[in-house]
Amino acid sequence: MKTWSCKYLFALFALVFFLSSKSVFGQNCNQNNVTITGVEVRDMNGNPFTSADAYELGEQVNGRIYIILGGSNSGNAYSTVAFFDLLIGGVKVGDRNRVCISEQTNPPFGTLVYAMDVTWNWGEEIRLSNVLARWFTNTGNNRDCADITEAGSSAQCFSDPVGFVAELPVQPNLDFDAETCNPTVNFINQTFGGKPPYTYLWQFFDGATLLGTSTEINPTFTFPGIDTYNVSLSATDVDGVTNTLTKPITIPAIDIQIEVTPTRYNESTGSILVQPNGGTAPYTVEWRSTDPEGITGSVSGISTTYLIDNLPFGNYEVFVTDSQGCPGYVETFIDIATILMNRWGGLTVSISQNQEAVVLDWNTDSEGDPGLFYLERAEDITLDFYSIGSVASKGFSDDPLYYQFIDDDLPYSGGRTYYRIRYEVNNEVDIISEVVAIDLPQKAENQHFSTFPNPFTGDKLTLNIPNHRALANKELTLSLFSSNLFIQKEFTVQGPHIDLGTYVRSFPKGVIIVQIKGEGIHQSIKVLKK
Repeated sequence: MKTWSCKYLFALFALVFFLSSKSVFGQNCNQNNVTITGVEVRDMNGNPFTSADAYELGEQVNGRIYIILGGSNSGNAYSTVAFFDLLIGGVKVGDRNRVCISEQTNPPFGTLVYAMDVTWNWGEEIRLSNVLARWFTNTGNNRDCADITEAGSSAQCFSDPVGFVAELPVQPNLDFDAETCNPTVNFINQTFGGKPPYTYLWQFFDGATLLGTSTEINPTFTFPGIDTYNVSLSATDVDGVTNTLTKPITIPAIDIQIEVTPTRYNESTGSILVQPNGGTAPYTVEWRSTDPEGITGSVSGISTTYLIDNLPFGNYEVFVTDSQGCPGYVETFIDIATILMNRWGGLTVSISQNQEAVVLDWNTDSEGDPGLFYLERAEDITLDFYSIGSVASKGFSDDPLYYQFIDDDLPYSGGRTYYRIRYEVNNEVDIISEVVAIDLPQKAENQHFSTFPNPFTGDKLTLNIPNHRALANKELTLSLFSSNLFIQKEFTVQGPHIDLGTYVRSFPKGVIIVQIKGEGIHQSIKVLKK
């Protein structure tokens, strides 16, 4: 078997690289008739992007790339072609590009020349690399762009291996971290574009009233109270270009967890268990019915929980105020639980010994035509039930019949979980059981979300959502950040996976933190890009 020395392989590689690059780097491109002096990216109408554009970091954007020409403008250049590689977020996209700048006429100087359309994620760098421009010096032979090749010797040329970053005006962008009932807010600067380094001016408003300013990169500001305010960030780059973004921010009020017990038909046996979170106890709790109207009440001095009972069917509003005046508000609905008929025994619910499943037991005293028991589950106090399975009834019995169903696909979030049974006979609802509830443990966080593969290369990264059915149509905020890049995106859960390839593509090699936030969800995953 023939073997190759490392020195020989290296020399061979260097020779191949030299030959493949010669057309770009090795040409005698010392002419100054035509030069490429810059690149801009604009929107699809050719207008500059501004800070008023409502794009979020990581959002997909369509635009157009323009080339700016300079040079001696001696009139010696006619048909002119530019060749370049397109890099988005440091990754080469597609094949080498070829753009005809002028056809048997002098190329335009000092103005924007359309090159191509481009799609990228807001915040990513767009670069034209290995740039080469070639042109003919006269039109005597009626030569046009089609006659120009990169390696051709019959045209003069200009080259720039490093290339140009497509300019965007400086884009101020901000995020914030506000805790419940805490008027002190931390701000996160996400400015990009333009030519850094930047200088900043933050302004904090209550309506039209200026509350204060800051020139820090990531300031902290204390507002007068718990409310919605406007925050303005002006960013200026080294060329003196300034853009301003104004964004409303809301300091979160008290979070109110409630548990609702349905009422019996034509009775007032429903209740709302109110559990305030955040703020400073004691609390004041107020409530009123909105449909039908007429029920109101309030109580003060509540330290942890309060039960509002003797409530009939209807819609309700609950207001909570802490000792510092911090508010909270929630709406809910008290449903009607049909009283079980004598022929149906009680429904009981218990958790398995390994706490990985819920066991539901019930019985009927007697049965006529056979039907189907549909097991339904709800995971919050809105009692938005959905079916988790069914059991066929045996039918035609004067003696008690016993049934069991095991729910082994439990929500990862845990907490108070509700069950009921809808019994259908001959495709019609015969009866709906009372609602029963059980407190489930939260599953280990490392089983909640995961990424695959880890480590990964390129843009091959997927976020796995094993409890996707429980989170269906829920909103998640995904933040990806490293030491020098931050991307944030809102997602609606539609299945068991979210493809992160588009977003991790722009990150350099190294550690990336993937942070997932949502209602009752706050998890961070460390991934390694190789």
